[in-house]
Amino acid sequence: MFSGYRVLVTHFEDLASPERRPKPTAAVVGRAKKMAKYLTNYEDLLFMAFMLDALEHLSYLSLTFQKDCVSVDEAREALFTCLLNLEELKTTPGQAMTEVLTSAAQTDSFRQIQLKNVTPTTLAEKRKKVIGKSNTILRQHILQCNDSQYSKTSILSTRLIMLIVIFRVAVG
Repeated sequence: MFSGYRVLVTHFEDLASPERRPKPTAAVVGRAKKMAKYLTNYEDLLFMAFMLDALEHLSYLSLTFQKDCVSVDEAREALFTCLLNLEELKTTPGQAMTEVLTSAAQTDSFRQIQLKNVTPTTLAEKRKKVIGKSNTILRQHILQCNDSQYSKTSILSTRLIMLIVIFRVAVG
């Protein structure tokens, strides 16, 4: 998303512009304004960056589970590594979040797009909430790894469960 951030914001701002021809419907203009506002709000952008950092670790976990031959020990180690990496995101910003924080601190903008409502924040409470819920599920699966009936099917379901939980926390 960040690679096309500037183009995406410009697209929504263009759709919402009263000079645009042909003129889009009122519903399209309303959605475009809402998306442009969301994408240029500092706190929302920072949260998207945090989610991008968290999903990077979950993606690696998912790829590990998709291997043809994954042992229970490998699954346990991948789960534990993901848990530790996510836990670190509670207090230390990841690569995407650092990029947004640095850019906003210097110019109140990101990728040459002026941000709105730039205030010093690291979203500490939201980060703790998202990571706390996702790590609870990871810990349950680590405990299940000790169960002799733990199978690759159980391992694969972890990916879907994690994504659902993270996005429920993100929007709720």
